[in-house]
Amino acid sequence: MANPLTFVVQLDPNQSPTKLLEYIAANQAQIDNALNTVGTVHYARFIFMNTNNPLTLQPDQMASNATHMSVITAYDGDFDKYIQDFTNQLSGLFDALLSFTVDGQHIPPVSQNLKAFEDYIHAHNLSDFTPNNSMYSAYTCIVQQVRTLNC
Repeated sequence: MANPLTFVVQLDPNQSPTKLLEYIAANQAQIDNALNTVGTVHYARFIFMNTNNPLTLQPDQMASNATHMSVITAYDGDFDKYIQDFTNQLSGLFDALLSFTVDGQHIPPVSQNLKAFEDYIHAHNLSDFTPNNSMYSAYTCIVQQVRTLNC
């Protein structure tokens, strides 16, 4: 059964969210490759939000007025292994992402501060807290079974 991760961080108002969006876009192929290589992620996406727009949370098209960013995923297996696998694949991306946050700029390089990075993700994972810790799944298969159509 898949495990949820709803990682939400406040963006540093002195940084440009547009630059973060552009960084993610420029590295999308590397991100997709890492997702395929790790092989335990059912889905993943980045969401930019503007909490100053409480009715929709919608930022402008280039995210220049975004106040928060979220990474939403569902993954198989153990959280620590999941984070370690991604740190092995995308430590540079996480270093860059953290440089745009209000409270994560002290962690990089994540490859040398894995425990601090894991603790940071737990502290910002809304899926770790009730009532956000339940998730419906239409299937109990792991990603590798889905890929081979064994379910």
